Amino acid sequence: MKFKLRIVTITVLLGLLLASGIYHGVLFGATAPEAVRQNGPVSLQAPPFVHTAYAQGDPTQSIVDEAGMSAYFQAPGTIDLSDVRGLYRTIETDTGSYIIGSMAVTGYGEPHDAHVYVHVDGWVLAYYFNDEPVGKIFDTLNYTGGPIQTKLEIILGIVANSIGIGSNFTPIYYDFRYPDATNLLLVGDYTPSYATDEFTMKLPDIYTYYERSWAFSGSGGSSFQLNGVTIASGGTASWGTFTPTQLPPNQTHTITLLSCSYCGPMKGAVLLVYGNVP
Repeated sequence: MKFKLRIVTITVLLGLLLASGIYHGVLFGATAPEAVRQNGPVSLQAPPFVHTAYAQGDPTQSIVDEAGMSAYFQAPGTIDLSDVRGLYRTIETDTGSYIIGSMAVTGYGEPHDAHVYVHVDGWVLAYYFNDEPVGKIFDTLNYTGGPIQTKLEIILGIVANSIGIGSNFTPIYYDFRYPDATNLLLVGDYTPSYATDEFTMKLPDIYTYYERSWAFSGSGGSSFQLNGVTIASGGTASWGTFTPTQLPPNQTHTITLLSCSYCGPMKGAVLLVYGNVP
């Protein structure tokens, strides 16, 4: 069976389009399929407690020391910790004022667990560790070409439902590793069985790129390629980082989800953490 090839060109313009009033982010061509979607740029904002994290006795110091990409919200009222204690797979700290531990992401195995901090004052923060690529947050399981969801959002939703606020929260993102980073951009691509997809992207050099990351999920025989070089093969969900040499600015790069005659659907993403040049 022959597989189909679909190619779409997109340009990562980031802030270049602001002056013209065009959306700040990925600009799609008129023929771009719905399978290629972008979220962002999402503003990165430090939680208020980060500014005092190293104060003596501050319970969030351990979070600052170990966290990478995170998402958080503050509930409109206080939180009864008994409403969330049962959500944890493992509890590492439980002081009566806050809990820190790991929670399972719905539909995923234990390697995808996120760490979660819940405080009685209403703070809920989910994060992955600082040695894990930001690509890990991409929800490869549920992505089918629509709006991009992250695993951290799934976790926040689980907690929000448990404390009775449902979907009445807005996740705010922050990467503890890069305090000078201001934005997170996610570009996702989905292709059904037997279809190979490609898109191109170009990064302007007016920004500092703190992390260039990727995520991929596909069946055996499929692969995720950058400029014709295989970055990951299908079989299990995977994630990692591109080096600055692999994805330099001011060059057009081709991302390919390469299918085969027996391959199932594939999901791939490029995630950029960036900020203004100092």
